[in-house]
Parts: sequence; C-alpha cells; structure tokens
Amino acid sequence: MLKRPDGDRFGLVTQPDHAALSGFLAAHWGNDEFAPAGHWDPKADHASLQRETVFGIAQHDNGWWEWEADPELDPSDGLPLDFLSGSDEAGFERWARGAARFERSHPFASLLINRHAYWLQSARVAEIREAQFRHPLFGFRPRPSDPDTPEAAAIRDFLIERLSHERVLLNRLARRGGPWPRASRDETLLPAVRLLQTLDTVSLAICGGARKPLTLLEIPRKGWSDRVTIELEWSTEADLRVSPFPFDVDPLPVSVPARFLEANELVTACTPSLIALKLRS
Repeated sequence: MLKRPDGDRFGLVTQPDHAALSGFLAAHWGNDEFAPAGHWDPKADHASLQRETVFGIAQHDNGWWEWEADPELDPSDGLPLDFLSGSDEAGFERWARGAARFERSHPFASLLINRHAYWLQSARVAEIREAQFRHPLFGFRPRPSDPDTPEAAAIRDFLIERLSHERVLLNRLARRGGPWPRASRDETLLPAVRLLQTLDTVSLAICGGARKPLTLLEIPRKGWSDRVTIELEWSTEADLRVSPFPFDVDPLPVSVPARFLEANELVTACTPSLIALKLRS
C-alpha cells in the first residue's frame, strides 16, 4: 500500500495497482531514441520478449495481492501500513510468492521479478558502486546495513534463496527452447531488469505524490551498452516532464486507481478516485 498525502486527506494506492502502472509505462516505452522493451538484443525474438517484459513489470508486486485484500492497519493513523512498514520476514515472503506465482507459465517474467528483488535487497547489505545495478530510489549512493546484525543475516539468507530460485527459472527457460535460452543472456536480461527498476521508480513517484525532481542513472536506451541519464521534474501537479523522453506518445496520459479519505476516517468510508496526469517531453 502506498500512502499519498493530499492536504488533509490521504490517497491510498495498492502495490498491484502501482505495478500495473509500471507495466502500462513499459508498454509505451520506446521511440526513435529508445528501443522498446525487449528489443535490446538484435538477434532476439522481440515480440515475445516485449510481451514477457511488459507482463513481468506489470506483475512485479503481485506478491502483495493477498496482503492488500486484508491489510494490517497502522495503529498511529488507522490506515493500512505502507509498503515500507512491517517486518522484513513478511516482505521476503511476499517477494518469494511474487517471483514464484507465474514461474511455470511466465518464467522470463518471473526471472525479472526475482532479479528485481535480489538487486533491491542486496543494496542493503553490500556497497553497490555500479549505478546500473542499484535501484534508482537509492540515488547516487548505496545504503548498506551493518553486516553483523541479525537483520543483515536474514537479508543474506533471502538473497541465497533468490539465487537458488533464479537457477530454477533459468532451467525452465532452457527447457522451453525457442527464443528463451537466449533471453537469459545479459544483452536482454540486464536492460529488462533495469527497465523494471526505472518504471518502478517513476510509478512510485506518481502514486506516492512525490514532487521532488528525480535523476535516473544508467537507463538503457538502445541496448545495455548504451545507457543514459533521465531527469524527471514536475512542472505542475498534473504534468511530469521527462528528459530525454522515452515513451511512444507525447504527452502520455496516465492514471492509477486510488482511494482518498480524511485522516483517522474509517477505511470502509473512503472515496474511489483516480490519480491522473500527463508525462511530457
């Protein structure tokens, strides 16, 4: 759950709805300057990879489905806990569930979700100097935790589990044949995960109501070896400027379902609405 301040009200956006917005952006990624999702390797099956990449990005928070249906409430305000609250153990369970849910029908999409979880959590226990592997939410500097704490040990155990699951997914792709063994190569996998991180960040900025400028580093343009910096800046509450502009429609209208309520109001009384804006060059 994302909790968006809005004057005397809060806007609530579920993790799956936030992820669906990321997938919408992925479907519109690509123009004369930027390769569409899945089109980074000239020898790949672009149509199949684009479908799977968009699906994986749209479903990257599917592990939160069950929790969002019956969320735990925050005693401080009576609202559902936001996605940064709660225990690491509960979060790890959601990541593991999300990476496994579609592993038989969509192993490449599951691989993206699994790798996304790995990169996101590894920055908490290791100094990741290469910005192309660090989630844009971490900005210019990594934030590793003290390596000798129980928290860090639990994170390392989770990372080992993600590596084990990745081997399962790679084996599934290899057995599928066709374009999928090649899809696990760095030429395709690395830019796909980086695109997931990128659009996760853009969607979080939209859904969470952030109004600060954002700098996104090392974003693939035509391929993994061709990466650029993208700047995001709000010109008005309903207009987000993106430069260079990576989408196929300019301006690109976007919206996401939200529920707005007064502080301390019963969640059952909240008002359905939409957060709507346009992305512009």
